This record gives sequence, structure tokens and C-alpha cells, in this order.
Amino acid sequence: MTSLASSARAALFIALMVVLGACVSPRERAAEEIPDVPYDLLGPASTTTEPPPEVEGGFELDLYFLAEEDDTLWRVTRPREQAPEIQEALELLVAGPTESESEILAVRARLSESLNPVAGQPTGGLLSITVADEAQFRDNTNNRLATQVIVCTMTQFASVDAIELRDTAGPIPLSGIDSESIGEIGRRSNYRDCDAGDLTEFAESGTDDTAELEGEDNPEEQEE
Repeated sequence: MTSLASSARAALFIALMVVLGACVSPRERAAEEIPDVPYDLLGPASTTTEPPPEVEGGFELDLYFLAEEDDTLWRVTRPREQAPEIQEALELLVAGPTESESEILAVRARLSESLNPVAGQPTGGLLSITVADEAQFRDNTNNRLATQVIVCTMTQFASVDAIELRDTAGPIPLSGIDSESIGEIGRRSNYRDCDAGDLTEFAESGTDDTAELEGEDNPEEQEE
């Protein structure tokens, strides 16, 4: 009898479990089954602390060069697909103007190829740039021309307000636009706010002047 009672209880228990299982809603059953999703389909993760992804195109980088003839300052604006980096701007400055830019006007970077500048991380608006010992700064007390193109180029970055040049001996004394000593830190204001002509505008005005001269040589065409 005991054996029959135990079998009956077991059968009743199994039947009860089957009924309860049937009562589970489809939503609860789906919650228990989490399918594997390929990682590639999830897309990049994003949180509120991450910056938005960079949008390519629409960036510009200003480089400052000096005219070969009279050392006047000229600005060259190069379009960029991505935001320029500080170190990249330094290297492009040392590399000098492109062939097409030099065809517009004979300009130069006024920096030796041995400069090898390495930019640090801007701190409080001050950018420290380490240059090679053989660079032309420390031995030349009137280093305003070389200093000017660096200061004007690098202070276009929002995180940079002033420039310090260093070599293995420490900070290098700098001179300003009128060759006066400005100490060891150069700012945009030391160079008349880097007032410079735009090379592209110069090229456009040169084309216009040529057209005007051609019109003057042909008065009959002007009357028409």
C-alpha cells in the first residue's frame, strides 16, 4: 500500500509540474531564452561619457610661411578631412610650402630640416616644443622670423595660447616682431597678432589684375 501511495503522489507531482509549465507566458519563456547575437551586428558601443564620433571633412589648417624676397608673413590654408593634430602641424610647417603654393609666391618655412620639433601636451595654454640642439634658435639671438612662423601656426589651436621652445639646455630665449627680446615664451600678440596676407586671396587678386591689364590693352573689347 505504501508503495502504491508513493507512486500516486509522484504521478500527481509530475502532473502538477506539467500544468504549471503550461501556465508560463510566452514573454517569460522568451526572457529565459537569450539568443547569441553576432558582435558585428551590434554596432559601436556608446555611453554618455564618450565624445561623439568625428565627422570627416570641413576642417582647415593654417600654415604660416615667409616670402623669399622680403620675409613678409603669408598664410596658407589647407583643407583637411580630419581635425589636424599639433604634432602634424609642426611637421607640415617644417616641410614647407607645396610646389603649387610656391608657384603662387616664392615662400619658405624659414625652419631648418634639422629642427626635428616634438610637441608636448599643452598645459594651461602653454605648448612646450623641444627642438634639436643644432636648430637655429639658441645661437641666433634675433630668431624672430623662425619663432614667428611657429607661434602663428601653433596658436591657431584652441588649447594653445603661448609657445615655449626648448633644447637639452632648457628654454630658449625668443625675440619678437621688432627683434626685441620677449623672454622664453612667445605669444600671438608678440607678432602683431600674426597679421598676414592670405596666399589664396593673393592668387585670386593676381588673376584679376591680369584680366584688367588685358582689358586696358584692348580698348575696343572694353567698349563692347
